[in-house]
Amino acid sequence: MKLFAREEKDLIAGVWANGFDLRDMIDINDLTMSIWEAIAKVPYPITTTFNLLGNSSIINVMDESNDVVLRLHIDKQKIEFRLFEPKPSRDDTVAAAFATMATMGVINKMCN
Repeated sequence: MKLFAREEKDLIAGVWANGFDLRDMIDINDLTMSIWEAIAKVPYPITTTFNLLGNSSIINVMDESNDVVLRLHIDKQKIEFRLFEPKPSRDDTVAAAFATMATMGVINKMCN
């Protein structure tokens, strides 16, 4: 059974590699809180922490062992995604992918 469709995998790979341009469209605090809430609702054993830093923020996505598997750095121009393991486990990859899809869902909702 596949968890993600080909289009979803391509989207995830693209934003992990290139980030996502925001172009000053969204309030950083609202975006951060919305992403944090969306990831918290993901039906997968992950947790998140966030830190608001004025005009930017950081969201850490952690696995069941509380190891950071994905970090989102959000500023007015762009969201950057950073994977923390050069060869992540399947569970860590799935956790990061679910968090990424939740993030993109929030962006889609807030931009439209």
